[in-house]
Amino acid sequence: MPLAHSVERRHAVFLVRHGETDSNLLKRYAGRSSESLTQTGRQQARSVARVLGSVMPCAIYASRIARALETARLIASSQDLVVHADARLDELLMGPWEGLTESEIAKVYPSDWDIWSRRPHELRVPGRETLKDIEMRVMSIVDEASAVGPSILVTHVAPMRVAALSTLALPLSFYKRVAVPNASCIQLDLERGTAVRYPSGICLRAEAAGSDGELAIA
Repeated sequence: MPLAHSVERRHAVFLVRHGETDSNLLKRYAGRSSESLTQTGRQQARSVARVLGSVMPCAIYASRIARALETARLIASSQDLVVHADARLDELLMGPWEGLTESEIAKVYPSDWDIWSRRPHELRVPGRETLKDIEMRVMSIVDEASAVGPSILVTHVAPMRVAALSTLALPLSFYKRVAVPNASCIQLDLERGTAVRYPSGICLRAEAAGSDGELAIA
């Protein structure tokens, strides 16, 4: 289904993080790698598919990366829909950090790691996307998908955090304050400017306005 560009009504968009991978367990930055889900990750994907069963989406979009596509296809199989891969949902381009663990990065790139841990929106590394880069691409597809109808977008930590903050009109400096576990879901409403955890309905604004913390990697 092609994405629409100009309609007045906006619909809910459901962002879903892919299921668990081995890199997640190792706190390794998988980036654009082609690794698949673990068995637990596949179970998580089936579980979130059941949670989203009442959404009745008109479309499902996913990152081109294997772990997100696998998750999306497990969700789509229960909705009788085809998954549309879109580069705008890909994970943050890691550059030289690709494939390294958090501890390895802290050792090899101590200054950059300190910035990433404390002021992630300020990090500039050659070959690596900035949070602003991600905001521009992910909000483009969120906006377009919301015009089509209720949509599910299967993606990664960085796009989900950035999209939630952008929708809430909060600064990207709050990036580390939003937790995004594997197979979790965030519902965005662009008209109201809200971002809530689905299906609990817990508002992310209060969470993002809290103190900085070291949350999920990405």
